[in-house]
Amino acid sequence: MKQFVKVLLVLSFFIRSIEAIEVSEDKATNQEESLDPEKSFQLALEFLERSSYDEAANQFQAIIEQRPDFSKLAECYYYLGISFYHLSEYDFANHSFSQYLKSTNQPKFFEETLGYKYAIAEKFRLGAKKRFFETKKMPKWASGQSLALQIYDEVIFSLPCHDLAALSLFSKADIQWKNREWREAIESYQTLIRRFSKHELAPESYLCINKLYLEQAENEFQNPDLIALAQINVKKFSKDFPKDPRVSLAENDLRLIQEIYARGLFETGQYYERTSRKRASIIYYHSAINQFPDTKIAELCRARIAALAPNLLTQS
Repeated sequence: MKQFVKVLLVLSFFIRSIEAIEVSEDKATNQEESLDPEKSFQLALEFLERSSYDEAANQFQAIIEQRPDFSKLAECYYYLGISFYHLSEYDFANHSFSQYLKSTNQPKFFEETLGYKYAIAEKFRLGAKKRFFETKKMPKWASGQSLALQIYDEVIFSLPCHDLAALSLFSKADIQWKNREWREAIESYQTLIRRFSKHELAPESYLCINKLYLEQAENEFQNPDLIALAQINVKKFSKDFPKDPRVSLAENDLRLIQEIYARGLFETGQYYERTSRKRASIIYYHSAINQFPDTKIAELCRARIAALAPNLLTQS
């Protein structure tokens, strides 16, 4: 792995050196040719309308590089971002859209730009790759997940009450979940529910939260807070969306969490039973029955107590 990184670094240095030579050559050529920014801008728009995205991108880039004083420079960045987006150069598209937002105090295409940014983040979330070292000379092998998270945060901050913010919170939670950042994912889902209580993604967020608690319980079964948190979530879910069929799914996840905790007590009881410490095993079997009486594990515990001390079970 270290050797691979070293090769990439050397290759990047070599490519950037070539690019620097190419840029200097381009500048020398451009000094000989005077560029009319207005004509180039109109030509670029025509290319864009004809879906000739490569040609459009080249024209917009030429204006940006050669005429930074052009009155429509901000729009060049915006349309360059669109061109890159359709060329599947998502990291470059995001950079162009960011430059557009920075280049004007009153961006004409503010919501449209953030819409494109959200779409770019979705591409990365679903597996699209970005280029190493932010150069087109390098392959698209790098993960775009971290960039996607940055974009989602940007959309959430810029349009806090917009539908795009709700979608971004939901997608952000999805990435955090996949990264096993359970608490962060739950927080993102809870933020969505607080801000967009009537949104169609709110009940789905409630359901996802309980699934996250279930996944946590499978990995942290000794954490006693998870059951209480899952119960609170189900209670809020059923209160906010009493007729939603997904409430029953969340309740089922809660039962599965209870089964996990009951199983932990049962297995401890089994350990003491195997080591001939009957009294200790019965204590754990009783604890599972008392805490989780409706679980399948509770039935197993009752069966073990009946075998070990039938009179004790009758008394209880």
